[in-house]
Amino acid sequence: MNRLEKAGLATAIALAVLLFNIFNILPPIPRITPSLGGGGEASTPDFARLLRVEVEWLEAMQPAGTGRPAQSLLVRVGDLAALTNRDGVAELRVPRGVHRVVISSPLSLLPTWLTDIDVEGVEVILRVRYREFRQSLTGLAISVDHASRTSTVQASYSLPATNSSFHYVGTPVIFFVDQSLYMRAFKGDVVYEWFTAMRRPYQGPFKTVLAGAEAEERVVVDGLILYVSLPESYVPVFDVEAEMVVKS
Repeated sequence: MNRLEKAGLATAIALAVLLFNIFNILPPIPRITPSLGGGGEASTPDFARLLRVEVEWLEAMQPAGTGRPAQSLLVRVGDLAALTNRDGVAELRVPRGVHRVVISSPLSLLPTWLTDIDVEGVEVILRVRYREFRQSLTGLAISVDHASRTSTVQASYSLPATNSSFHYVGTPVIFFVDQSLYMRAFKGDVVYEWFTAMRRPYQGPFKTVLAGAEAEERVVVDGLILYVSLPESYVPVFDVEAEMVVKS
């Protein structure tokens, strides 16, 4: 290649570089289209139904008929879950059909309650009311064990006959004076100072007992009991009422 040909080749290369910079010419990029796969579209459940759960708590020491919203309860429907807000309300979108609703308290302030409902309308409102009362003890037997420094209490009580077939019943709450003359209380398997126990709510456990039954329960209390105050001692009892409203 002579000098003239070399000069022409260099000029052509320089011109190509100049055009590339001016017009921002990019090399072609191959387009890759992802595979969408085969098969038909999977069916999905219809979650267009609104389930609104409203929970109220009628506490034992409040005037009759006076309730408050039950906040921070866990409402479960199958794999769905929600917590009740400050108004005692939890809302879930559920498909049409029969569902089991389970309401529980993460702090064990209320017993776990469940029911099956048939969701047909556009909106279903489930109103649940926990009614708490304190059942007096009808009998008491105490034995103390000085070696283990514990007291065994056999408490008897009668449950009222109501519209419910059973009650949710807690462990007997025992207010007592120990042999050191300290005022204490056994509440929910824990011994507290007397006035601390009066301020603390009962926090489980619960069991179901038939309405109208005569029942007994034995509890073991840390400490040597000298005297039990029957007027303050009681058994925590809950009833649950529910109603459902369907909006088409």
